[in-house]
Amino acid sequence: MKPPAFLRFALFGFALNVAASLHAASAIKLEFAAFEVREDAAAVMIGVLRSGAVDQAGTVDYATTGLTATAGADFTETTGTLAFAPGELLKHVSIPILNDALKEPKETFRFSLSNPTGGAVLGTQRSAAVTVLDNDPGVGFLTAKYFVHEDEGALQVTVRRGNDQALGLFTVDYTTVAGTALAGEDYVATNGTLAFSAGESSRTFMVPLINDGILETDQTFQVALSNPIGAASLSAATNLTVTLCDATGQAPHGFAAIHREADGAVQLTFTGGVSKRFQPFFDLYPVEVSTNLVDWQALALLSRTNSATDDLTFNDPAAGTTTRFYRTPTNHLTAAYPKPGGPYPVGRIDRLVTDPTRRNRRGISTNGSFAISVWYPAAPVAGQRPARWFEDAVARDTTTASIWSSYSVTQWLDRLPYLYNYAFNDAPLAEVAGPRPVVLHSPGASADRREDAEKLEGLASYGYVVVAVDHDDAFDTVWPDGFYHSRTEVPQTDADFKNRVRDLVVVLDELTNWNQNDPRFAGRLRLDTFGAMGFSWGGQTVVELARQDTRCKALVLLDPGGPGGSVQGFSTPSLTMHNSGESEQSVFTASKTNAYWFQISNTDHASLANHLLYSGYPLASNREAERAIDAYAFSFFNKWLKGQEDHLHESASREFPRVINFKKK
Repeated sequence: MKPPAFLRFALFGFALNVAASLHAASAIKLEFAAFEVREDAAAVMIGVLRSGAVDQAGTVDYATTGLTATAGADFTETTGTLAFAPGELLKHVSIPILNDALKEPKETFRFSLSNPTGGAVLGTQRSAAVTVLDNDPGVGFLTAKYFVHEDEGALQVTVRRGNDQALGLFTVDYTTVAGTALAGEDYVATNGTLAFSAGESSRTFMVPLINDGILETDQTFQVALSNPIGAASLSAATNLTVTLCDATGQAPHGFAAIHREADGAVQLTFTGGVSKRFQPFFDLYPVEVSTNLVDWQALALLSRTNSATDDLTFNDPAAGTTTRFYRTPTNHLTAAYPKPGGPYPVGRIDRLVTDPTRRNRRGISTNGSFAISVWYPAAPVAGQRPARWFEDAVARDTTTASIWSSYSVTQWLDRLPYLYNYAFNDAPLAEVAGPRPVVLHSPGASADRREDAEKLEGLASYGYVVVAVDHDDAFDTVWPDGFYHSRTEVPQTDADFKNRVRDLVVVLDELTNWNQNDPRFAGRLRLDTFGAMGFSWGGQTVVELARQDTRCKALVLLDPGGPGGSVQGFSTPSLTMHNSGESEQSVFTASKTNAYWFQISNTDHASLANHLLYSGYPLASNREAERAIDAYAFSFFNKWLKGQEDHLHESASREFPRVINFKKK
């Protein structure tokens, strides 16, 4: 006898499979196997799902059980019965979380289902672990290590504690302790007492720095906390090691000379120096102009190769005979990679996108949001400055849980907080005729949405609007409101893959809304066609997106790999670039036409993404490889999204000798 057909309930983009049975039945299961909740979040919300034959009413009992978490102290013991009406598929249970004033490790309790009625059976996911994250770290520093350059004048030190309202007044002492850096020579000995008010979660103090102007190795000293008095205890992070980075050679930016040419043009010559640690990088000079010293306009963003020995100059051909005044910031804005080659300045904004059909993002039971960054052709205004590459929370996270420690790239920690991009924060959109072509970018597993910024800024400089996503597997994410979350595990299941694809679907829906009513982008986005680019697992992600959405007309895949979907009969035009040790060709093989594939010599996996932070190849070598990646990607997107043909992407080129083993069909 043929088994009866069963209802498959698709929730949050995932198909929830129900075991085949000879009798019509519904299955009841939990939405997720694990939840995390901060102890100050008030409650954790747990979803219970029915699937299968749900045409009759049914019930299921639920209960909490303490494990390392204690009922009455960490959570409220909760029991009850959920009653499903005929056809009802989802119920939620809210479990109160208790916010105490104790410094504790993570604690866990269990939520379980039992006793289904109405012909239902329990599914495989009948219990879930709920981990309560302590918000009382004790009095301590944000991190155990901090890097500061000796020419910064002073170090601001932040001491924090939990944010319970029940926390009362208390004091804690602080003092500096000499190491290889000496008080009176490298910094000013500092000590005192911090007095916290009731409920106050953080306080700061300053340690003056002494810039001795002597070329020397980096030196360290410590800041220590002691003697807490009142309603607080010390955390494990009571000793902060400060690395005082030598700044010899770091000279402020300014003007060395201004000269009017015979034709009326004005030549500006700039001055400024960098320390040895920034020699492989590029210094940025935003230049502004005024005719009355009151009204200023952005004129140019100049980029100087720090290893250059000749003067940086700029000709202002619009000067004519009018009196013009110029200014540039004295502070250093250092970029890790060359300036984008397109004709437009680049703007960047960060936004939060919310998917109401999903929860438990970043382990937060009620959260369906994730962060995106958007790069676009811009018209910067006076006073705007290039954006930091990474937010301070990410760049200065030296804990063992940070992505930098996880990937052993600690050699850049002294420079990461000081690296900028070429994009201007929140700059107006450039006045460009017609809607702008859109490219979505999916980073690799664990990667931050900003790590491939060089490629994304490059596309924006040629008129594209580029959107990159922090997927749920990102090690670190910072939301526009400052919320910072880091994780140490990278989930790579089939469900996580579908979650990634769903992220891009949600972004496309959000862009459609922007195109209708966003003050910046309304009517400016071309969404009847779009392109997508992905690195590593992001490559697999955008392939699946293209399979689902026929509007995707061009794919650039950078060392694609990881869990993914089927590529049989793939038809979207694709350009796949691989490192010299990778020969995977699944998309190229599955494609009937308009597919291109090649390798780049002397590269590793990281060379095709963030070549600065992770690659084992030299910086100069990776920059040359990046030059080829950018050129071929721009050529390919221009062909399929702009209708501009230069044929570069159709063959190997003498201009890019690192491109090898080129194939096309």
